[in-house]
Amino acid sequence: MFYNTINITGDELNDFRGKTITQSEKILAYFKRHPFNLFTPIEIYNAMGKRFLLTSVRRSMSDLTEEGYLVKTDKQAKELYGAPNYKWRLNVGAKVNTPPAATQLKLF
Repeated sequence: MFYNTINITGDELNDFRGKTITQSEKILAYFKRHPFNLFTPIEIYNAMGKRFLLTSVRRSMSDLTEEGYLVKTDKQAKELYGAPNYKWRLNVGAKVNTPPAATQLKLF
């Protein structure tokens, strides 16, 4: 999901929404390839080749969690500056085909 905090409209807004969906799809696909592993947002950020902003990765993971595709665990890892970060995993009990946002976009 793209959060339009900069109040853009039209084709530019559609372009940003499309890029966000692609990011979420790529993150979900990574979790699907590693269904029993736990990852922090920074680990996902690094696995994606740092192509996305870390804050965007965090937001996508939060959105995928709210949609039921990922589960935030109680496990943590110390990362940047020694700060603890929670780990997420794929919700293996959920249907993890296509994120709802991607399906909705195809309708328009």
